[in-house]
Amino acid sequence: MTAPRNRIFPLFVLILGIVLLAGFAVEAAPKAKPVPVDQYKEIAKTMTHSFAAGLGSSLANVKNDKERIDLVRSFIDPVRFFPDNSGYFYVYDSKCVNIAHATQKDLQGKNLYDYKDAKGKLVIQTYNPEHPVIKAIGEIATENFYENELEKRKSLKYPPFYQIIKLFSKIF
Repeated sequence: MTAPRNRIFPLFVLILGIVLLAGFAVEAAPKAKPVPVDQYKEIAKTMTHSFAAGLGSSLANVKNDKERIDLVRSFIDPVRFFPDNSGYFYVYDSKCVNIAHATQKDLQGKNLYDYKDAKGKLVIQTYNPEHPVIKAIGEIATENFYENELEKRKSLKYPPFYQIIKLFSKIF
């Protein structure tokens, strides 16, 4: 059974018009302006805070370590941010073992304590490159850092000049 020619032609014209309009709309879309670095930092801070709050409450009742790791991995896997979707999350434990990585699954489970780039240089990531520790490392001013740190520790009554005791109390 064939449709009459007078029904197909208007349908063809309608579809062609929609395709052409869509093509012009895409072509006429304004180019995205570059996003300032400070705006990227603010986006990263907001996403990290939101992510941590959501993940923290999701993990509150999970007791098994394997289940916790699986939850963290599934939680961060689809998350992307920044206008170009280049932002993603990764999670390390206190011993520098990668627990989860949204884009480089091969890093999961690896200890990245002494991770080096392709040229053999240690990789240090920070949100605060102006911190004295990072500056001292970057400038290889370890003697200067050591002297300054000792002065601070002495004024704050920290070791090695003073002893610190950690007390715990439990009320039943």
